[in-house]
Formats: sequence, structure tokens, C-alpha cells
Amino acid sequence: MTLENLPKEIIVAVFGLVLIVAGVIFIKNSQTVAPTPEVMGESNQIDAQQIYIDISGAIAIPGVYKMDSQARVEDVLNQAGGLTADADAKYIETSLNRAAKLTDGQKIYVPRKGEEKVQSTGYKAQGKININAGSQAELEALPGIGPATAVKIIAGRGYSRIEDLLTRKIVTAKVFTAIKDSISVW
Repeated sequence: MTLENLPKEIIVAVFGLVLIVAGVIFIKNSQTVAPTPEVMGESNQIDAQQIYIDISGAIAIPGVYKMDSQARVEDVLNQAGGLTADADAKYIETSLNRAAKLTDGQKIYVPRKGEEKVQSTGYKAQGKININAGSQAELEALPGIGPATAVKIIAGRGYSRIEDLLTRKIVTAKVFTAIKDSISVW
């Protein structure tokens, strides 16, 4: 008996049955597929691209913010609701690099008008100046750091470790040796 001699109803029924079985197999396989290591790696990469920034002081909504790793100081300022009216405008103009990239765990403090920076803001911790937050004057007080180098340090902010001053060629090895015990990146 050939296919042409079979009734059309049987051919359609067999064809339909084959489609149903194929559909069930497809659905079952799509539900039980375990994530591959590559998919898990992509998920971990997404988490690795998130950083946490602590911002306080003359900020509308101080706190810890989860940001994209490519974010800048300006981005976290906006996320935190912006500056308050009592923010120290001179500090913002001279010492806050709003275009600097953020680093995980970075602390940003925006002082209020008339606030004593060294005592109230925590720019010095255990006698060390934070190269991510210290003012130009504080940086210039370090041995071998003049106005031009202090400006370079401020412009390059977003340091994750003090050695970044060397790797980014902001200071020489001699100057770094002289200041390494007096600086931090907390």
C-alpha cells in the first residue's frame, strides 16, 4: 500500500500526531535547560559593573547609592537629589571634580558654607589625606606636591588605591615615596 492509497484523514492524523510529539519534546527541553557557565558569567559581570558610593554633607538625600561602574561624580550628585542651598560653592568649584569616575566604596562629602573641612568633613583619617576628597590646599601641604600636581591629583580623581598616582603618572616615584604614608583612598 502506498501513501497515495491511504485515506487523507489518516495522513493528516499521523502528521498532526508527529507535530504534537515534536512540540511536547521542544517544550520539555526548553523548560529543563540548565544555565550554562557563560550565562552565569554574564550575570556576574552585571553585578561586577555595579558599585556603591557613600555621599553625604550638603546633599538633598545623603546615603549609599548603587551606581553603574562607569558613573561620574555628577551622576551620584543627581541621584542623591543634588546639592543643598548651604553647600560650600567655593569647595565645589575648586575641589569637587564632578566629571571624575566613581570607584567602588568611594566616599563623597560636600561641606556646607563655613564648615571646617579638616575637622568636620573627615578629609583626614588617622592623619592621612584622602586623595579622592582632600582639598587643593590639603594636597599642597604634602611633601613635593605643588599647585600643579595638586590640580592633577584632583582632576584624576576616582582612585581605588594610592598606587594609582604612580600608575597614572600623576606623581613621580620619588614624590610617591615621600607622600605614601600620608595619603589614603578610604
